[in-house]
Amino acid sequence: MVALHFTMFREIAEMLEGAAFTELERFSLTASTNMNTADGASKLQDITQYFIDAAQSYAKEECLHHATNCWHMAKLVALQLQLLPSNTRVLFLDHPNQAIVKHPRFNEAVIMAHAYDCVVDWSGALLHNTVMDGNLQYLQDMEAAGELTPSLIADVCQRYLVGKTRSSNCTSQMRTLLDHCTNPIIKYKLAVDLDFTDICSQLLSSEAGSYIKDLARSK
Repeated sequence: MVALHFTMFREIAEMLEGAAFTELERFSLTASTNMNTADGASKLQDITQYFIDAAQSYAKEECLHHATNCWHMAKLVALQLQLLPSNTRVLFLDHPNQAIVKHPRFNEAVIMAHAYDCVVDWSGALLHNTVMDGNLQYLQDMEAAGELTPSLIADVCQRYLVGKTRSSNCTSQMRTLLDHCTNPIIKYKLAVDLDFTDICSQLLSSEAGSYIKDLARSK
């Protein structure tokens, strides 16, 4: 009976997942031009529910990998539904990594990354959205998610320094980004590289100033 119970829920989950992908493929054939129609929205709602139901059925039998994949797909399809009015496409992407890096909302970019199972160039995304485009909400959302690390900020800084475009606005955004660096040693090194002398002075006058000076003397 236990084996039968497992098989039933597993088969139900597979059936629902299969139906979701079948409907998604059909939707892709009719959505090549304009997805923002009442019929398109209704189909996306149905597909989202298929993936949710499949995830729940997989989870009942502790098939967590399959459940997680279906849940990620459900969130991606729901995101596409949300973005229909703007005609922003997040489904059927040929180059998802490029689209994710340029997507202006961090939380939505994470949904895309999970669904496409991408290793995202987050430093490139932060450079593009916050430093180049001045999208500070992207920075705040990344920080709130716990993904804004000193090493990531350092990588953005190095890419900024070797880049060709350094407008006054970009410099201002780079200062804002550096303000979010929680490691005073890394922050000081980056401020030196960026020639932000005022930030260097502030750090030398802070509680970490003595340690920073000691490190400087030891080199």
